[in-house]
Amino acid sequence: MPEEFITEELKKQMGKFKVPNIAVIGRTGVGKSTIINSVFGANLAPTGTGLSITPKFHRYPPKKSQIPAPVVIYDSPGFQAGKEEKFVKTVSDFLAEKQKKAIKEQKQQEGFNSQIHLVWYIVNAASARVEPFEKEIIDKINSQKIPAIIVLSQCDRASDNEIEGVEKALRDFELAKVYDILQIAASPLILPKTNKPICEPFGLNELLDKTIELLPDIYTEALIAMQMVNLKDKREIVWKYISTAAMTCFGAGFTPVPNSATLLTSQISLCIGIASIYGYKEVTEFIVNIGTVATLNTLISTALGDVFGLFFPPGSVLTAAASASYIVAFGRTCTAVFEKMAKDNLQGKGKEEIKQYLQANFQQEFAKYTLFRINSPEELKIVEHNFLNPS
Repeated sequence: MPEEFITEELKKQMGKFKVPNIAVIGRTGVGKSTIINSVFGANLAPTGTGLSITPKFHRYPPKKSQIPAPVVIYDSPGFQAGKEEKFVKTVSDFLAEKQKKAIKEQKQQEGFNSQIHLVWYIVNAASARVEPFEKEIIDKINSQKIPAIIVLSQCDRASDNEIEGVEKALRDFELAKVYDILQIAASPLILPKTNKPICEPFGLNELLDKTIELLPDIYTEALIAMQMVNLKDKREIVWKYISTAAMTCFGAGFTPVPNSATLLTSQISLCIGIASIYGYKEVTEFIVNIGTVATLNTLISTALGDVFGLFFPPGSVLTAAASASYIVAFGRTCTAVFEKMAKDNLQGKGKEEIKQYLQANFQQEFAKYTLFRINSPEELKIVEHNFLNPS
């Protein structure tokens, strides 16, 4: 297989999703980038220290990204005092332009690639107020019938009175009648004496659940794939990859699989597919940067070691049942490894260090399946239940 196989396979996997566009709107310093990174993975959006670092709506990831993302985020520019009118105009022009493009796409039957499907409007809870110009923006969102969520950010830094002040302002503007209001602490304040956060992050699961509820159904799978708040939710998507690969083996009708090359291709494709679900930035970019299919296969083969021989003893034929058993075991191993990789902070680690990390974790996880066997498609249902409901 050529070296370009990894990149092309990742593009194919990401290309399966219907991509929603989410606009994140709010004044400077309300924590938009922190919320984006908390939901979709570290360092997707740059963070600042209260300064306006996005002079215009910024697209994450940028169009020039080598691998397409299943979700596109548009982060609004910040603004400084005295420039409220400019901010209102910038937001209004952006929404109007997106709507205009979406109408044109609809007429040309090109889908709704430009349409903003959802807005997160971010208000700093510690501000204790909502300005009239913000009501103007939210009314504009409502007039275009764009679903939206009002997010009270940095609630760990706000007093109960401050939070109540924001909520009262929203009620006075009658915005609370239109949109849901969620309280969030995406990255709680670190106490200097203990170097520990003032509280655990909260509100992200509620934001994710409400976003899934408000998005059209065709976009929810893409959101679940890219979000990093609830890794368990990703398993339903991952199972489609695993069960499809296993059923392909059974589709041979229990006749010997022609050769090991078919199994190798299925193994690599499955690994890349699962990796694409567990971390757009870290995991998928590492898979691209690892170099070649041969390098990835060597890493996996070295990690699996003698376990492969337990499924396919020397001299045996590659039966459909044995191949399906191996594929499911391998898929469950990839899932466990990439879930762990998504949870662990590997930022700043070198390529060789990450290779060793993957190899060690592949060995540890795959060893759990040395006796695993499935003999029919019906038995996949039992495995599916256990996979989707881990203890």
